[in-house]
Amino acid sequence: MQLKRVVVTGIGALTPIGNNAQDFWSALSKGVSGAATITRFDIEKFRTQFACEIKDFNVLDHIDRKESRKMDPFTQYAMIVAAEKLIVVYKTMKNGSGFTKKFGGENGNDP
Repeated sequence: MQLKRVVVTGIGALTPIGNNAQDFWSALSKGVSGAATITRFDIEKFRTQFACEIKDFNVLDHIDRKESRKMDPFTQYAMIVAAEKLIVVYKTMKNGSGFTKKFGGENGNDP
């Protein structure tokens, strides 16, 4: 039996210029900068006072409060972006790849 290669791709983004892939691409295409004054800590004693921080982001919009408290912010970001990627993959497969039945099970049910 010869193994077949399968590549499943999707895109997710949580960046200083967009909190999802669509907003990120739109801002990137327009040349928007993500740099702004640092807000996550006191910058008074530092020479550099700007950075590219994620803006307008509330983890509770994506992850349960109890679960979010178990993760540092970078883990939260990774989980949210991974979930966004899986949603893109699922929609792509459901909308015409002919692969939905295998993905969803024998009867083609959604996962």
